[in-house]
Amino acid sequence: MNRIIIFATCLFLQLPVYAGDAQVIGVPGLDSLMAGEMALHSGQYAEGIRHTLTGLQLASSPRIRSKALNNLCAGYVGAGDYAAALKACDQALATGSRSWRTYSNRALAHLYMRRLGSARLDLEQALRLNPQSPTLSKIRVLLNAKVREFGEQADQSASKAKWM
Repeated sequence: MNRIIIFATCLFLQLPVYAGDAQVIGVPGLDSLMAGEMALHSGQYAEGIRHTLTGLQLASSPRIRSKALNNLCAGYVGAGDYAAALKACDQALATGSRSWRTYSNRALAHLYMRRLGSARLDLEQALRLNPQSPTLSKIRVLLNAKVREFGEQADQSASKAKWM
């Protein structure tokens, strides 16, 4: 229950908006991507993922693809498919994007997989990009609670991460 509440708050603030892109007439896939974003905002993750995947097949702009992949990551986190979320976030970062939203979505995916050190590393990167974000502060609180619950042994892959 705690995961759903904090995630709903985080998801709403981590979806990039296509409004600036919507002014470009004839952008392939934009209607599907906007429908996907609206579905994700309303918590309809399966529908949002479906629309986003459709839009991604048509989108050619690196900027739009990066936003869409971040939305896909957020949708998969909301749906509980954390492995798919990590893949989508990694693809978004591979486009050259350095969005704090992508790092925070990836941090949430790692967090729910109990990869707490990896979650911490992504959260730290997100905070470097947007240190005043209230969303990131909420993720930090959730992460610290998970560290107390599971201990530092929960993640061997990033054991060198500093604890905030």
